[in-house]
Amino acid sequence: MTDKYHIAKRKYIYDVFKSLFFSIFLVFFISPHILETENEEIFSLSNIQAIIVLLIFFLSLITQFIIYWMIYKRHLFSNQDKSFLIEKGLFFKRKINLPYKNIHTISIKRNLFDMILGLSKLQIDTGTTASMMPEAHLTLDKTYAPVLKKHIEDRIKLKDVEIPSPVDFLANEEENNDYFYQLKWYNLIGMGIIKPGFLSALGVLTLILFGFIMTFLGLDSTINLTAAFLTILLSFGGLSILLVIGLSLYHLIRYWNFRITIEDKHIMYQYGLINRVEFKLATSKINAVHIKRSILYRLLNYYELNISVLGIGDQNQDNQIKIETKAILPLVKFDILSEFLNHIDYQTQEEKENIKPKTYSKLNFVILPTIILLIVAITPHLFGFFDYSKLISPMIVQFLSLILIIIALYLRLKNHHYTISNNQFIFQRQPFTIKKTIIKRHRIQSISYKQTPILLIEGIGNIGIKYKDLKGNITMRSYPKSDFDELKNKLLTKD
Repeated sequence: MTDKYHIAKRKYIYDVFKSLFFSIFLVFFISPHILETENEEIFSLSNIQAIIVLLIFFLSLITQFIIYWMIYKRHLFSNQDKSFLIEKGLFFKRKINLPYKNIHTISIKRNLFDMILGLSKLQIDTGTTASMMPEAHLTLDKTYAPVLKKHIEDRIKLKDVEIPSPVDFLANEEENNDYFYQLKWYNLIGMGIIKPGFLSALGVLTLILFGFIMTFLGLDSTINLTAAFLTILLSFGGLSILLVIGLSLYHLIRYWNFRITIEDKHIMYQYGLINRVEFKLATSKINAVHIKRSILYRLLNYYELNISVLGIGDQNQDNQIKIETKAILPLVKFDILSEFLNHIDYQTQEEKENIKPKTYSKLNFVILPTIILLIVAITPHLFGFFDYSKLISPMIVQFLSLILIIIALYLRLKNHHYTISNNQFIFQRQPFTIKKTIIKRHRIQSISYKQTPILLIEGIGNIGIKYKDLKGNITMRSYPKSDFDELKNKLLTKD
């Protein structure tokens, strides 16, 4: 039995984007027809009207997802001894049987979306029909398309060769390349969602829509708050989808075809679709490494590695940021990270003893900021007169925001610590996106100790460490003078 193969699965991603845009367009097209009068505003939708709009959006979206998936699953191609067979169709299957002896034109074409998604269109024509369009076309992986093209050309020449499997071919391609590390297109799309910017943007969007806008709407007694809430909920969903698409496309375009090659004591990396970057640096020029893990990175067990090298990612003489990224490993598992760090002579084992702030640490990191925050949050309610029955949504958003900030203050204290291990200084900080900086001892230039009036009273201070980099400064807060003296002796005293 002849094996049958599917077109490229990432073609479905393109169809998903089309579904999202069509569903949003459909909602905006139908909404005016649901309104009872021409002068009626969208915030005046009744509960039933708002629910209808939401149902139309989600039903349209889900229906298209199912249809496009069925179309993908039924789009097949295979070798039929003396002909090339293509099968497709949603409800009515259509078979296109192209005899090899009649094929005279085979071409590979790519548009902008194909380049972004790593696709190519293989077009086949026999010249037996009077049409400007090719008789058949297949959407394939860009590296597999020329392989299938060569197979068809060999069959035209009467060569008895088997059609290569797209899955096996791509697996062999990955095994045969010489790159230490490379990012696939689906990794780049995922980066747009799991990087900290996505959750931060969602938080800001939630605060604006359900906090500020719902507050202003609640002050207007003529507005149906239930319909307004459902409309804002729909807007939040649509904007979240656009945010996902925007961030995914940004990372896809910026880090397109990201590859790293290790050559002796040098590292070469290349990436970019519009602005292609190829850069080579000596490992001896690396002044520090920074391991970053956002919340979603930790949930999915990923790491991001940034490097500090003078001239990379810094500002040039025209005060413009250079194009080279400091993220030399934007998305990796621990085994790749460990292997890379060992190659550049940095250690990855866990620290044995973490030195944390102890004296007045909870007071400075959590209690005092929380008191200031509560004063700012409660003051408007003491001097204002509000109908809280109409401000339920904003009050919930404000309460959840306060809880989130207090959790962040606690996590900032929990993750704030340093250690010295194997001739390396390691400092970890930040609440949600944890950042760990590793600096070789000989790269540290100076250590300082600063005290504000409050810290003088508490008998503690902030330790500052400067290392070789344009912005190579670290501030460790609320440590006693004894820790500073110990650090100075260990890091600046020559063995």
